[in-house]
Amino acid sequence: MCETCWDERGRPADWNTDVERAVALIRRICEEERTGGPLHSVISNWNITGVIEPWESPDFSPETMEAARELADLFNEMEVEERAAALAYHDRLTPKPAKTCGDCERCTWNPGPDCGRPEHERCSDCGHCEGRHNRADGDSPVDPAPARFAG
Repeated sequence: MCETCWDERGRPADWNTDVERAVALIRRICEEERTGGPLHSVISNWNITGVIEPWESPDFSPETMEAARELADLFNEMEVEERAAALAYHDRLTPKPAKTCGDCERCTWNPGPDCGRPEHERCSDCGHCEGRHNRADGDSPVDPAPARFAG
């Protein structure tokens, strides 16, 4: 787990089919190899920039190697922020959205990464943060309707 690594990348919490697949593959690998086995430097140490290649070794089961190769191929197609989001979900640094509701701000017109802060108000349908955030730090909730604009 590397919460500092996640912080340094802006705490990305993208959730899409690639991230979902990556999380499933990471979990499959870690079921047999707790520290990530053929992708230890990626899964445990968050070395997620550049080309990802699994360490080939007969010490790992064929199933683990297959999952590691598939994850490496998938990560090589993903943006670094998506790779970080997948690891954050695996490490339980942020809760994954239960579903996309099509109702809240994040699911409709602002589908950027969720802040991942559990203390912020959440959409009751999908779990996304409903606060608008200061773009400078991506963390500070900002009043969604300043008093001078309130009706």
